[in-house]
Amino acid sequence: MMNNPDNTPSPNTSDTTQPKTKLTFWQTLSSVLYALIGVQGRNNAQSSLEEGHIGMFIFVGLLVVGCFIFIVSLVAYLAVSSG
Repeated sequence: MMNNPDNTPSPNTSDTTQPKTKLTFWQTLSSVLYALIGVQGRNNAQSSLEEGHIGMFIFVGLLVVGCFIFIVSLVAYLAVSSG
């Protein structure tokens, strides 16, 4: 066990470390959507970044932006073709 210079036990021992939980796809999606509309709090954003994987955030972000572009294009196409 490692001791600090003042001979007190270190709080970061390997016995007290807890395994990090990873975000699921749905948790990552909700985090990205909240961040996209700007309502995610600082604490939630920090915990999402600590528990999430950057590749999953990039994938879900691109997926959400792609869906948004598709929906806007579809609405514009339907508006132009009906009138």
